[in-house]
Amino acid sequence: MSDPSFDLVTALLPFDGADSTTTITDESDDASTDWGFVNGGGISTTQSKFGGSSARIGSGEYIGYSTIGGTSHLFDVTDEFTIQLWVRPDAVSSAQTIIESGGLYFGINSSGELEFDGKDSGGTSLVSGSSTGTLSANTWHYVEISRDSSDDWRIFLDGTLEDTQSESAGAVDKQEAVQLGRKQGFSDLRPYAGYFDDLRITAGAVRSTATYTAPTSAHPTFSGGANAYISVPSPLTAPSVVVLQGVDISAIITVPSPLTAPSIVVTRAEAFAAIVSVPSPLAAPRAVILNDFSALVTDPSIRYIVRITGSPAIDVPISSWQATLQTGAQQYLQCVIPAATPYLTDFSARRGSSYIAVYRLSFAGETQVESEMARAPLSQININSGPFRETATISGYAPAYTDTPPPGTKILTGIRSTSQTLGGSLRVRADIDWFLRPGQSVTANDLTFTANYINYFVPAQGDAYMDVGSRG
Repeated sequence: MSDPSFDLVTALLPFDGADSTTTITDESDDASTDWGFVNGGGISTTQSKFGGSSARIGSGEYIGYSTIGGTSHLFDVTDEFTIQLWVRPDAVSSAQTIIESGGLYFGINSSGELEFDGKDSGGTSLVSGSSTGTLSANTWHYVEISRDSSDDWRIFLDGTLEDTQSESAGAVDKQEAVQLGRKQGFSDLRPYAGYFDDLRITAGAVRSTATYTAPTSAHPTFSGGANAYISVPSPLTAPSVVVLQGVDISAIITVPSPLTAPSIVVTRAEAFAAIVSVPSPLAAPRAVILNDFSALVTDPSIRYIVRITGSPAIDVPISSWQATLQTGAQQYLQCVIPAATPYLTDFSARRGSSYIAVYRLSFAGETQVESEMARAPLSQININSGPFRETATISGYAPAYTDTPPPGTKILTGIRSTSQTLGGSLRVRADIDWFLRPGQSVTANDLTFTANYINYFVPAQGDAYMDVGSRG
């Protein structure tokens, strides 16, 4: 999932890291190193909303941001901004600070409600409000505060719009640093004790104006724009159509390719979902990679995942898989998941309504490249229970491959064996080719034929290969 407003994000703190460490990583483009734990606290793996860890502070400890020139580049309380994060307070029986910056205060009152206040430099309140809903102790809650260009302030609790208040004439003070978990000064500190996770600050944009569903995954760390890129020669003589699932493609650009044909420039690992829009190899329409960018791959290590479609999609590590892609007959996909216990509920709920798709992952420079290898409906789930974990085998059948194959002839490499029948059928066992599709012309040694079927065999250990055959 991408964030079309990522360029406006001035702080993105996932609070990921090893237990008891104190380094705070900012995943926004600012990549600020000015965030830190003060008076104690640190990263904790005891609790986490996303990513396996969160920030833990006790009473009197806090997270601070301070840099020369104030916080004007983080956000401006006199302009549009949005602050969003997950909180998990130890208790909700006393007033506690979530975030404070200058005249802005956003926290929890002694009744467990969200509250906010905006004061000018003289301490006069220009806007204030509170929620109707309440937070619970030792429970994760998603909280948000924003201000729009019409001077309207909003607060949200778990996606529910709780209060909207208009600011009176004046200007909320914006000259002080940012603190999470404690007010500034020497009295009425309203210390917070508990956990924070996945803080996002957006300057110059209001994220929400009405009730929404709270996020089910961490805030995106990319926009889909062209900040760093790799170029891939297009197989076409005209510019290809680019479809990136869940990505704002308005920022994607084209540049001359090394082969003088138009190229597609794509950014970041997450955005590299597709180069050319084509139907899936297993007949379910989907954007997949068509261009053969094998020469750009710089890391020979390869891993495979299976993606279970749905909301949200789930990427699951697999130990082995096999599939048949073919014309004129049903296709098949099977994956083995060695540590399946965390996913069994989702598998059962999505059986019959979701697809399973195997992706091969590699790297071109620092860009993760993924290519869909095969896809089929999730129709069969077999579970084997061992003494320590459960292993699942998921599989499904898909209609015959009917798409127009990519142009050109593929040359098979790493040939293990070749066999022919008197009837003219031919089978070649070779290295797996990422981009070969049924119906495409292939060459193996001195043989050229049409690939009517492709059988993939990828074991947990040992030789991975494909059988490419012609039925004669």
